[in-house]
Amino acid sequence: MYSTQKLKKITFVLKNSDPDEFARFSHSSSFEDVTHNMKGVAHKYLLISLTGAATLKSNVYVVTNKSTEDNYKIKVKAGKPMTEFTNAKFSVDKGLRFAYQEQDWKIDGKPVYKEIPTSQSTYEQKLENIFTFIFGKKPSKSEMKKFWSFTGITDLMKKYLSKQQIQKTYERMLERTWGSIAQELERDSAELDYQIKDAMNGYLEDKFNLKRPKKMVEDYYAKYGTRRKK
Repeated sequence: MYSTQKLKKITFVLKNSDPDEFARFSHSSSFEDVTHNMKGVAHKYLLISLTGAATLKSNVYVVTNKSTEDNYKIKVKAGKPMTEFTNAKFSVDKGLRFAYQEQDWKIDGKPVYKEIPTSQSTYEQKLENIFTFIFGKKPSKSEMKKFWSFTGITDLMKKYLSKQQIQKTYERMLERTWGSIAQELERDSAELDYQIKDAMNGYLEDKFNLKRPKKMVEDYYAKYGTRRKK
């Protein structure tokens, strides 16, 4: 297991990025995944969910962009000034983006973060750096190969992530596949949509002994096809 404290010591060199390699990676489909009835979207959904879970922060304050140490405004989420959020986001098209920047001052002794406007963000596309940020260590060649597939990433999760991080990754996968932000992957067939999503979530459930919330799935398909008509 790795400590999130180690992430503060990791630095990235953007000039070494290989956009051609990232383009191949972001549009890849692993043969190993195909043998488990998973399409390329499964790999990308897992990367997005995993990045969010690995960078999850809590017991901190998030302030507006114009805030200063002497004059700040706390952003309130879910009715609470102290919030839980993810510090980085993975984009299939652009790479890894740091969404918040920690400030050199505190509120009530707690860390303070400001959101970085998308227009001012830089995107990391070097795969080794993305791997290092998520898992807290530089990858070996064999580990880098695993990073290209859904099944390979689950092996890495089992090796480096805590049970809590794995659970959070799964919860984010559920939200992306059958929750409020889910996209209908097969426009005219709820059955085909379910088959695609069942393959990826079912693999996680079997691998990590996770329990699927059946009502969430039932509610999603009860409204299938109605969301895009609104």
